[in-house]
Amino acid sequence: MKVIDWNEPNNNDFFLASQFWISGDIYRCRADLVGFINGLPLIFIELKVTHKRLETAYTFLLQSSALYCDLRQNRKPMKP
Repeated sequence: MKVIDWNEPNNNDFFLASQFWISGDIYRCRADLVGFINGLPLIFIELKVTHKRLETAYTFLLQSSALYCDLRQNRKPMKP
């Protein structure tokens, strides 16, 4: 079964969602952009404003990643 037609891109359906919420049992977040190909979310893009320091965005990314990893390891349920 082919999910993506790599030889004929026009045979695929493409969709780009802005401010797409993702939630599950242990985590909830909003991605700035999510790209779908044939209904599969394959591209996640987090955008940052240009007038803020890159270090601030990098620190936020590290903190978010650490929180996500901690939640997955502990399997704590998400708070509403």
